[in-house]
Amino acid sequence: MPTAPKTISQAKAKPSVRTNTGQVAVVPLNKLYAADVKAGMNKIDSWLKTNTKGYVDLNTIKSTLGTLPVIGNAIALVDAIYDVIDISKKPSPAFTDWLNLGLDVIGIIPAPPTMATMRMSLRPTLNLVRQKAKGTISDTILVILSDHLNERIAGELDQFAKNAQPLVNQMLQNCGTKITAISNDFANGIQKVLNGKVYSSAGNLKNAQKQLNKVNLNNLQRNPKATISNAVDGLVNIWKAGVKEQINTVAKGVSAVVPASATQPIQNAITSIRVFGRKAPSYLMALADPAKAMSIAWLLNVLLKAVQKFKLKGTKTANIKPTQVTEKRRQKPNGELEKANVQAKSKGNPSETVCALNLRGGKSKPKSTSGTKRNITFALGTECLTHQDAYVSSILSFVLIRKYASNLYQLDHGEFGARWITPFTTRIVPQSEYIEETEERAGYLKHLSGFEFIGADARPVKLPNLKVGESFHNKTEDFYYSVISEKVQMISYQKEEKHLFEKYQDGYRLSAIEYKNGLTLAVRYDHHFEGLSFISDIVIKEKQKQLIHVAFQVNASGRIEDVWLVENGQLARPLASYNYNEKGDLVEAITENGASYHYQYDHHLLTRYTDLTGRGMNLEYDGVEPTSKAYHEWADDGSSDTILQWDENIRLTYVTDAYGAETWYYYDIEGYTYRIIYPDGLEEWFFRDDFGRVTKHVDTDAAVTIYDYDEHGNIVSMTQPDGSLLYYAYDENRQLIGMVDAEGGRWFKEYDAAGNITKETDPLKRETQYSYNGLGLLTSIKDPKGGTKTLSYDDQGNLISYIDCSGKETKWTYDKKGRVVAIENALKQKVEYFYSDLTIEQREPIIKGLPL
Repeated sequence: MPTAPKTISQAKAKPSVRTNTGQVAVVPLNKLYAADVKAGMNKIDSWLKTNTKGYVDLNTIKSTLGTLPVIGNAIALVDAIYDVIDISKKPSPAFTDWLNLGLDVIGIIPAPPTMATMRMSLRPTLNLVRQKAKGTISDTILVILSDHLNERIAGELDQFAKNAQPLVNQMLQNCGTKITAISNDFANGIQKVLNGKVYSSAGNLKNAQKQLNKVNLNNLQRNPKATISNAVDGLVNIWKAGVKEQINTVAKGVSAVVPASATQPIQNAITSIRVFGRKAPSYLMALADPAKAMSIAWLLNVLLKAVQKFKLKGTKTANIKPTQVTEKRRQKPNGELEKANVQAKSKGNPSETVCALNLRGGKSKPKSTSGTKRNITFALGTECLTHQDAYVSSILSFVLIRKYASNLYQLDHGEFGARWITPFTTRIVPQSEYIEETEERAGYLKHLSGFEFIGADARPVKLPNLKVGESFHNKTEDFYYSVISEKVQMISYQKEEKHLFEKYQDGYRLSAIEYKNGLTLAVRYDHHFEGLSFISDIVIKEKQKQLIHVAFQVNASGRIEDVWLVENGQLARPLASYNYNEKGDLVEAITENGASYHYQYDHHLLTRYTDLTGRGMNLEYDGVEPTSKAYHEWADDGSSDTILQWDENIRLTYVTDAYGAETWYYYDIEGYTYRIIYPDGLEEWFFRDDFGRVTKHVDTDAAVTIYDYDEHGNIVSMTQPDGSLLYYAYDENRQLIGMVDAEGGRWFKEYDAAGNITKETDPLKRETQYSYNGLGLLTSIKDPKGGTKTLSYDDQGNLISYIDCSGKETKWTYDKKGRVVAIENALKQKVEYFYSDLTIEQREPIIKGLPL
């Protein structure tokens, strides 16, 4: 796969930013946003300010532009305008510059209207072909393009390429005319602002306002049937979010203060744009030459040849069985694409549970597409780290797990040190946004209205403003947010867990978690310092029976120093200890086994950490602010060396491993990956709905899997790569109660009131029955032949006996920590286990100089 050039712009760029790449985003249409249109407009505004010494910007020029009819495609319009002003300043534009311009303008020319749909579809199609034209167009790309075209145009991909070829000349002639009009319009607009001559009559202003009312992001997004005469003016108004002023007055004011020294550079920019507009048509016609490599006609030929080769491979068939009927269906779900030169930056990191979709089936580990193996996120460059300190075995075990996130500034004063969180220190806090440092002012925290939930995954999730008694289902995160009272709010996950938060200061902190089967976890805050209260205990109960009691010792700053297991009201054994530096950073965590994790920071950004054996990982950031990106990580021995860079214009992250192999990750504004280009050039695509759920997955071998969901987010059908279908049904509690497999076999499940499976029926009507105790622990299994397996447990929920269908018994015994100390089989043969004291094992190699 070709690597984008790593050149640096004149302005000093951060080491995490890759500039001048020339990359564009070909993205699922539903993953383009108003913010992307505004990002493109910002680039145009910046160009105007730079090339007019700050005297002209989009807001002053918008009403001076003449009527510029274009079809409804906001992204293409923004890209085309920027192409014009960007290429006009180049003394010798490259052929690829003209290709960029031609492909963008094709997407907006309104005449003839019968070709609008084809031209609009052609823009993302040829941009995707162009990215692969120097190598081999993979089967995955051909499948993606076929689905894209079938959203708007009937017929197959090869027919589209054939039909488009004879129309190239006419399209490019129309493009040339449109570019000349855009150039003159823009140059005239700047000239009028400079001269103080703009529309000022009441009639013109009234007409402009009337036209403006027709322009919005809905009819500009992608509508080949809509022709907008004042699209630029409308886009600028959207960009300015409703700012209104008298343009004539502003322009006259500008003209009056422009000094002679600034007038000539502005006039030079105007002249350059006019000259460009005159010569552009002749240069664009070279794109119609099929013999010219990378021309539009040449790209269509490349596409046609690739499709013809792909068709010769044949298609996959469903798994056919002689005695069963296999249902196979050819589906073409939404796969429409669009192309953008500029995109807004991602707003957050994605949900790991949504992003890590199990695409391999069975018991395979879900594939993560959100970050590196060492967990630097692709979207924001956030370093994430999870460490476990202690484990107390019980029916509901206590697991002391900490998670660090480098951008979690909301917890700079957290109980486990800055930017660390645990499942029992989650909270609901006032919304805020960190504004990065600029040349004009230092970085600062901007307070917003409303609240956000910070869960155990260390991701702030914005919450809607609700009244007491109201509830909201966040379908992306799949939790319910409810306001119980003025002092209590709740986050619930179906019927499995209810997290209750009580009012404290200006937010809410966790007070209890209610699980099914009567299990609860309560958090107490009985440590008091200077009018503040801090966490003191966690108590886990089964109804009224106490299972686990954990106590915390905190320092005067409220940070936890020691964690103890409490038994019979006394401190029984230490679970963990923590040490901090003077800035409130956690620098050492001592686990229940006496081993230690060590940490180093710079402005609360984790720069180095060790595992329990002392092996270290190191990190570099592109700054010292909470939003700074971790762009380089490596182990002490040089392994796991990874470098990340973010494209300056689009949502694309380049990840280079220790061997120099580079993988490209494209993602949407919420951080969910939709395209991966691997080092060998193969690609993988993920089409998602508005809630981040994968609706179509196209694998590197072009295998397509399609997912359908119900209103609650449950998968109700899956179309496999061979076309066979699986169906799923659920009850009102979102529990799977039935499935129809690809061969038509019907599987059923039944549940008790607590949500435990009590019976399973296979397609041959064979039943398996299950029984449970009051804690929801499985006690017996009755198979279809009538055989019964029996299971028994101790008071802590540990399995102590298993009797199979033949009456043979296996027994387990445990120590006080819940560790297995002996296993005895039906022949009375026993295996015993012994554990060392709480010391760090000192090891030496058998032969000097060899690694351990």
